[in-house]
Amino acid sequence: MGRREGTVDPRVTVVVSQAMAKLRGIQGVLNGFWQTSELAYGYFLSQANAAFANKEQRTFEVLGHIKSEVWYPNNQGRIKRDDTIATTLEQVRQNTAHTYRATLLSFASAFEAYLDERVGPLNVDARSWGPYVRSLSIPPLTTSRVPIRLRTILCVDLCRELRNRIVHESFAVPTAVSDSSVSEWRQRLQSAASKPGWPSDSVQAELRYAVQHVIGQAVNHMQDATRQGKQLPIELFYMLFNFTNLDSLAFEIEEALLPEGTQTGYHISRKEAAVRRRDLIVAHPTQRPAQPNSC
Repeated sequence: MGRREGTVDPRVTVVVSQAMAKLRGIQGVLNGFWQTSELAYGYFLSQANAAFANKEQRTFEVLGHIKSEVWYPNNQGRIKRDDTIATTLEQVRQNTAHTYRATLLSFASAFEAYLDERVGPLNVDARSWGPYVRSLSIPPLTTSRVPIRLRTILCVDLCRELRNRIVHESFAVPTAVSDSSVSEWRQRLQSAASKPGWPSDSVQAELRYAVQHVIGQAVNHMQDATRQGKQLPIELFYMLFNFTNLDSLAFEIEEALLPEGTQTGYHISRKEAAVRRRDLIVAHPTQRPAQPNSC
């Protein structure tokens, strides 16, 4: 039978460690951050031709009644924002891309804090976590009854490369699979995967998948949005896939490490089809109404 209209994939409640539950909690906070920020920016911009009709008026004259630290004088006695409402509107238009970048970076940090807590004691020789295809290639994770998968690791390694690009190279991110940086990332990851001995053929095949899954999907979603008349930065889709891929690897680590029959007292919701260890399921599948504009 096909899926009923208006529903999404069935979800189940599964047992996880405290560290995984904490990571999911942070993900929820960050989802709230970017979503409510985007709504606030959207509402502000919707007033552009009403409350902000005079674009040359100083922002303080229009919005000075709002309680905000931007009106608090600096040590030279000037308010922190002294420009026209036109400049402020343009800044707000640009803010969503910065919000997506900040959210991506924050969740990447939370993920590595999860690794510190969950995997750190198992890999005391690791001086840093990246590339994950090397640092996570340890027997407790790769020889477990339900091991972490090379494909999942490589997807997250590409997300790590995106994070590093945002941090170290200003705001430049690839907007095509053919971007030269993507080729460099592939070469680096292929080299990194050879050190723990992942099979070369498997690495090449899974790298092709990962590039299409992370970079290609983001490009496709951005192009689809453009065809629908939307102007969405590619960082939105990188942020969403960053959430998905890092969460997937964290749960595969849970599947590899949790003892059979464990009852931690911590639970999360996950797509039923993405759960390989059925013994971790503690609640029957449910279906939720489809959410608008979901990715």
